[in-house]
Amino acid sequence: MNECKAKISLICISAIFFFMWIVYGLLEFFPFHGSVLFYALPLFLSSISLFGSLLFLSELKTRLKRWFLGIPLCILFLIVLIASFLGYTMAIYTLSSLVEMVLYTSYLLLAPCSVLFFLSFPEDFRKISTTPVRISLLISIYSTLILPWAFRDFISAGHLEAVIGAVVLYCIIGMPIIGMCVVAIAIRVH
Repeated sequence: MNECKAKISLICISAIFFFMWIVYGLLEFFPFHGSVLFYALPLFLSSISLFGSLLFLSELKTRLKRWFLGIPLCILFLIVLIASFLGYTMAIYTLSSLVEMVLYTSYLLLAPCSVLFFLSFPEDFRKISTTPVRISLLISIYSTLILPWAFRDFISAGHLEAVIGAVVLYCIIGMPIIGMCVVAIAIRVH
């Protein structure tokens, strides 16, 4: 795989992981309507991440047998893209809580899918991805533990009041750490 193409695709993949930082940064400096940003920004960032993951996997597919471990992350990016599009262009307002549930569930699944993605790397990438795999695994344990409660709260009440703090903590700290791991791998690829 071309080194430049690998770096660009990995940096593109990391885009969605910085979603909450970008939202809060934009809200700090520009008076956007917050709910618009929570759908429009993931739509844009998931498009970038999906493009990067497809580019990376298309190149990786020819080099090793475990390329398919990156497919769940691609599917997740596509789900975030579709759910964000539906949330942003919502004509049927009764689906908005369903779209929110899909988005939050997708965000919580980013960590476990990232672990699989890192495990799909070829031999020369695995040396630099050992630490990111361990970090992502720890974060995925946290996200997997709060996933059932988040899902239950959505089903019972239509919102995340009971576990919103845990989900926000994951989105503000956990996701960006995984994004930084992807960027660190992109920097170290040679």
